[in-house]
Amino acid sequence: MINQYIRTLKCLFQSPEEVIDSFIETESSIYTHPFKFLLLGAIPFIILSSIFVDFSSTSVSTDPTTADLLSFWVEVSTIRLSTQFLTLTLFLSIPLLSLPALFFLRDELEGFYSHLILNSYSIGASMPALLTLIPFWVFINIPISDPLLHSTLPAIVIGSIVIITYKKYFKVENIIGWIRILSSFICGYLIYILLKGLLGGVIGYMIFAVTRLAELGSM
Repeated sequence: MINQYIRTLKCLFQSPEEVIDSFIETESSIYTHPFKFLLLGAIPFIILSSIFVDFSSTSVSTDPTTADLLSFWVEVSTIRLSTQFLTLTLFLSIPLLSLPALFFLRDELEGFYSHLILNSYSIGASMPALLTLIPFWVFINIPISDPLLHSTLPAIVIGSIVIITYKKYFKVENIIGWIRILSSFICGYLIYILLKGLLGGVIGYMIFAVTRLAELGSM
């Protein structure tokens, strides 16, 4: 399984069409299934970041108001989704990247399903590279709550790998091709950022509500 994963990852950086087209056309190949490929990339990141990174840099005031507590839990949830559980939230990015691709890349690849496979492998290929973020989170003397660490750096890593995969798969050779793949990725990634923030807000509110109910129940 690991050897197959490594072979798939290596081929994605060399000839991505060989991996992607073989699954689109036959749904069975010598390469790792896209969903398994995503899982094998996501799990090590979550385990290693949970072990080595301190995600408790966000704190609440000594005498917080209800609004302070709600804001605290929303911020904690959003940061955790962007760091510790980043590779899980990236599953959400796959259909969101595929939607604008139906417009910007409609002449290069047909069908929502085909774009789902392309983006599954592209996002999966970025997950091992995300492991390079862990030393930054551990050793750089900047709180994890800083947008540079939990937003900008992950976006650079993910965007670089996905765009490289797009470039090789679509064999981009002119400025129009670059505009199309960049527009497709940027639009999809912005929607992903917005929905991830919304999800962080919902989870934060739910945690806040549960803790408040627990406090009231113990009085």
